[in-house]
Amino acid sequence: LTDGEKPQMASANPSDAIGRRLTRLDRFLITGIGTVVGSEQGDDLHTLLKELQQHQERVGLGVNTSRNRNAARQTLQAHGVTPDILICATGTEIYYGDRLHFGKGWETHISAQWKREDVVDLLSDIPFLTYRAENAQGPFKVSYKMSPGKDRLAHIHDRLLRNRCRCNLIYDENHYLDVVPYR
Repeated sequence: LTDGEKPQMASANPSDAIGRRLTRLDRFLITGIGTVVGSEQGDDLHTLLKELQQHQERVGLGVNTSRNRNAARQTLQAHGVTPDILICATGTEIYYGDRLHFGKGWETHISAQWKREDVVDLLSDIPFLTYRAENAQGPFKVSYKMSPGKDRLAHIHDRLLRNRCRCNLIYDENHYLDVVPYR
């Protein structure tokens, strides 16, 4: 380089179809699965899907859910919805395209310093928590039913931090608690 010249960075050119599609989009609608396929959404869903189809060269659809991939896929297929990005298990799994390619890079990112077994052990004796069924669990998600009460999230958060487990606590519908990696 001569004085005054700025280095040029080469842009990445994705080799797969979904990668090329995602890099062309300039907008994304990310929404919860319940918003997309809720029971009263019939006409609204049809209108949304029609709009997304008309603007598919510029606008992508992402759907977020606490469900696992198979449950989310089944629900979306039943409503004729194929998102560009499917975010599952409370944000701990990301899938791309209609074939739902797993986002290995995201897994690598969130796995740093994640101590799933420690989380389970540390919370096992808390009486207001009930460990949920295995189909609600994931490698980067520990899921509980939690009885409502004052300062319970603070108690859980404090216990995890005192034991060097940095986690995000996601409390949903006033009785579900998901513990996921801090990111």
